[in-house]
Amino acid sequence: MRVLKRKRGVSPVIATVILIAVAVSVGIAVAFWGGALTTNFSRYEELVVITASYAERTDSPVTGWTINMSGVNKGSSPAVVVELLAAGTPLAQTSYGSLTAGEQWYMSVSGSGSSGNTIGSGGSFTIVVLLDDSSFSSGQTVQVAVMTAKGIGYVRTVQLP
Repeated sequence: MRVLKRKRGVSPVIATVILIAVAVSVGIAVAFWGGALTTNFSRYEELVVITASYAERTDSPVTGWTINMSGVNKGSSPAVVVELLAAGTPLAQTSYGSLTAGEQWYMSVSGSGSSGNTIGSGGSFTIVVLLDDSSFSSGQTVQVAVMTAKGIGYVRTVQLP
């Protein structure tokens, strides 16, 4: 076997520079990846219902009860209300001027980033629920759940007078 006497390797200085450059590049990549993880996971919604403890008897536009709920989004991201349940039954969404007979609800929002069914961070909301007396009765305890796009349900219990 022939021995190569003139074989040359990389100098120790160049090897050290390459090793440090690779280590710094990997460190920067890990820092960006970790930063993206914490940013995505630290955003949350938190609807705090301030009032929902009373129901009023009504004869217009339906004979039944009106439940008024109001609150704020104390989370760091907007909350999008997608559904409202009363006693486990989905209610139809409508607008204020379009109330008819049957169980239904409408919502108004205010604050930065709030519009339609979206409650911005720090924004406030008011939800009016109409329950028809053909499905509910006086003295009944009703759980009203506000469901958001993230699958979180915010539940309040109200007793009908």
